Amino acid sequence: MVWIGVVILAAALAGGSAYYAWKRHPVAVGVLPPIPPASTTRPTTAPAPKPAAPAKSDAYIEVIRATYPEFPATQPLGVPLDLSHAAHLILKDPIYLGSDPRKEMWVTRADAPPVQDVLKEAVDPEKDIDVHVVRERVAFVHWTPTNRGMWPPYLICRKQDGNYEVVSAAHGRQALPIRDGYHWEHAFSFNENVFVATAHGISVFRFDPEVCEEYHELAQPGPASRPADPYSEPRVLVGGKGLIAWLPWEEKKTGGRGAALYVPPSNDPPARGARGTWTDLTPEMGWPPKILHLVPLLDGTVLTLIVDDQGAVQVQFNSLERAAVKEDAILKLIEKLGDGDKDIRDKAYDELAQYGPGIWQILEKQLKEDPAPEAEVRMKQLLKQKATPTLNGMVLLGKKGLKLAARLGDGGTVFFAEGGVSIPNPQDFDADPDFHTPAWISIRPGEPIRLLPELLTHELTEGQSKLYVNGSDWLVTNDLAGPRRFVGNGTVKMLRKSEHDFAEFLGSDRRGRWLFRKPGDNSETLIVDPTLPDPALRLPVWELAADEVGWTRDDWPVDKKDGLFVLREGGWDKLGEKEQVFTKAEDAPPATEPPLPRP
Repeated sequence: MVWIGVVILAAALAGGSAYYAWKRHPVAVGVLPPIPPASTTRPTTAPAPKPAAPAKSDAYIEVIRATYPEFPATQPLGVPLDLSHAAHLILKDPIYLGSDPRKEMWVTRADAPPVQDVLKEAVDPEKDIDVHVVRERVAFVHWTPTNRGMWPPYLICRKQDGNYEVVSAAHGRQALPIRDGYHWEHAFSFNENVFVATAHGISVFRFDPEVCEEYHELAQPGPASRPADPYSEPRVLVGGKGLIAWLPWEEKKTGGRGAALYVPPSNDPPARGARGTWTDLTPEMGWPPKILHLVPLLDGTVLTLIVDDQGAVQVQFNSLERAAVKEDAILKLIEKLGDGDKDIRDKAYDELAQYGPGIWQILEKQLKEDPAPEAEVRMKQLLKQKATPTLNGMVLLGKKGLKLAARLGDGGTVFFAEGGVSIPNPQDFDADPDFHTPAWISIRPGEPIRLLPELLTHELTEGQSKLYVNGSDWLVTNDLAGPRRFVGNGTVKMLRKSEHDFAEFLGSDRRGRWLFRKPGDNSETLIVDPTLPDPALRLPVWELAADEVGWTRDDWPVDKKDGLFVLREGGWDKLGEKEQVFTKAEDAPPATEPPLPRP
């Protein structure tokens, strides 16, 4: 019988003959006092000068040691650990995690250095700082593109009265307009602009040389009374020469009437006081009144998901300003549709699927040129959109309803189709389609519409499981198994059982640290940090598949498989013929105390 042996290895002492028990030290968790409001008046009597804490490049370690006073590390590891051995750190300091291209942490502490010092250090080309410690409560960070070297950051900070201000090295503190329900957690930067949803509209901000807001209401006009169902959160995506925004008609939520297009000022950079243009895309302009979701395509058209009065979803194309399509690039992709490598064919098809009517004429022309059979099938699939628009070939079944399953951090969305979808056979245009019931549909910017992998969706529970993306990684949370990461053939657990309450994934920073939070609770953040050892000391464990396992008289582990091998300080060695092996605890000699070190 084959044994699966678990060998526990302890740190070897000088003689290598005894195990020492490691005592887990209690951790004192520091709670900081409330952040004092910024003073707006100068005191009549100057207080005694106090040395300001310098901005430090090792501020992150100082934050960790403030919470874990006995933490042994003084700097991050040169080589990251595997996530299974990463440090699990719970911090009570408020943390904001930035997005691409600057995925950096901003930690709020009352004992932080002045914000101007931190902002100066953040753009210092001689330093590589990925964690910034400030006194302000950061809600968003906008890095403004300039022609003067490093991009300066503008911090959107929440004040104690609940309003917001922007803090920058160039302009100090500037108040933002007071408006209901800014969703800074979903804000994003686009060139010089910041786009942020409000309660039922979109604000466009610029901060240089002064704060400029361009607000557009998306809720449909009507009586002063609020709708029976709450408004959904506005959505905004890059589309055409600007951005397209809408108030989606999600289940049990009230949406807007059509959509709206924002085109930034034509001059680059914008002249002082220049404003962009908002255009309402209404039914009078050919746009549907109730929009669930929009998918801007590369040819300037928009794939529109419409909700009818029965809740069914229909699909149609709408046009923004038609974008120029490079025919040479399309022809190269069409040529790859007939490649002998399936991966190349699939990738080319995925790229072509991100275009709309702008390439139909090119496809029709190439079908007359006697293409390869595989290319012909794929082109016909793309042209089928001309007669009946679909979700990249997928046709909704049953009641044709879609429920919002996840709003992703990259601007994407996952929908749940209870009735499922049918998908044409990619190898045979005339064959019966494949049916998937139910279906989880992923719609992400820069990617074709596709189903989530079945090895991921079989672990999902509609209405309960929460999905997150981290680059190409998918994460599942909010169930008894705790946060898990999809690795292609299944999921692996990210957190310990005691940490399952941290079911909201914030993202990972550029050093590979993963951040989690309890849903609806911003008081604590769990950081899984592969650049630091875990503060809870644990004995490393290796699982060995062997015929038999045991240990020598000197307590070195032995693996019996195709011979006897012993794991010593330098690695695995073949066991000596005269060395004794113990496989049962009752046969082992009594433990001896290691000799005391000489004075």
